[in-house]
Amino acid sequence: MGFLKKILLSLVIFSSILIFNGCAKSIIKIMAQEDDAPVTMFAESGERNFYIPINFSDSLNLLWENDVHGSFNNSSFIFFDSTVFVHDLSGRIHSFNIFTGKQTGVLKYKGAIFSTPILFNNTIVTALVLNNENKTELIFYNYFKGKELKLVDIEGRVINQMIKIYDDLILVTEEGSIKKINSQGTEVWNTKIESFTHSNPAYSNGRIYLGTDDGEFICLDNETSSVIYKKKMGTSFNSGVTIKNNFAFMGDDNGTLYKISTMDGELKWKFETGSKIIMNPALDNENVYIGTLSGQLFSIDQKSDKLIWKEKFNGAVFNSAPLITDNRIIISDLFKSVLIIDKTNGKLKSKIELDARVKMTPAIRNNILF
Repeated sequence: MGFLKKILLSLVIFSSILIFNGCAKSIIKIMAQEDDAPVTMFAESGERNFYIPINFSDSLNLLWENDVHGSFNNSSFIFFDSTVFVHDLSGRIHSFNIFTGKQTGVLKYKGAIFSTPILFNNTIVTALVLNNENKTELIFYNYFKGKELKLVDIEGRVINQMIKIYDDLILVTEEGSIKKINSQGTEVWNTKIESFTHSNPAYSNGRIYLGTDDGEFICLDNETSSVIYKKKMGTSFNSGVTIKNNFAFMGDDNGTLYKISTMDGELKWKFETGSKIIMNPALDNENVYIGTLSGQLFSIDQKSDKLIWKEKFNGAVFNSAPLITDNRIIISDLFKSVLIIDKTNGKLKSKIELDARVKMTPAIRNNILF
């Protein structure tokens, strides 16, 4: 995302509806293209990046809007060239042209998709949680050929975000099974931690990091799957892990934000927000930004845990990670709006009002806010 330098002028809105064109063919087929900077997973990288070094304009023009079939969860978009892929909880993946809004395809499955799909070159990999079953189907679909390549059965529900590591992917089931699977669908390793987990994992420098429902912070070796360390931190972690400069940031259900050394799991500091945190923390080069379910938003110095500012947005619920620019915070309020906030003081600059709940982390591509 760092290649964007111009002021943002356009806005795209996706809405969920209950009726869909039932005669639409279940196919995504895209002409062969090249993209030097695709967004291939949730939050762009294994470390989870929510920062774009640009100045954001508060003046936006609606470029287009479109509907998908099902509801969304706390996820985000992926991009390849001029295509944006959007998944929903009704088991569908939609593809749209980012400039015109024309729907270029849809894949329809029986189940729910919680985790942002992964792009491997010309293949989209989807974790489909089957209805009324403790099972996930990992579907490999070639969107240049327009056909399914492979299906891998996974015991357990994959409801956390997956990670792409070169030509492999990491997935975590709700019951705490961690699997590494290559781009051909072959399992590389499988390990089990003794806890349920609802935290989005992260990856950095050959290691995988995640939090558990038991309040543990766990580090595993990416090559061998062996546990490097396991540290008890706090209460249950529903917040995802975000990593920067060899430190991990995450929040727990009591509203405590933690900064942890990725080298040895040592706690560097913790900050009490007073309310449950379920989003991934977002970081720029200096501060960490975290929102809570009670509608509070905090800016905290990464090094010292000094509070820069905090603001209470009455009636708001912050459960998905914000998008950070050089001058603004763009954050989804569950109750039907997107807030554009001054990064220096936390004051509201403008608001985008919508007709339904807002659950996804905003994204920017080609000077367009999604």
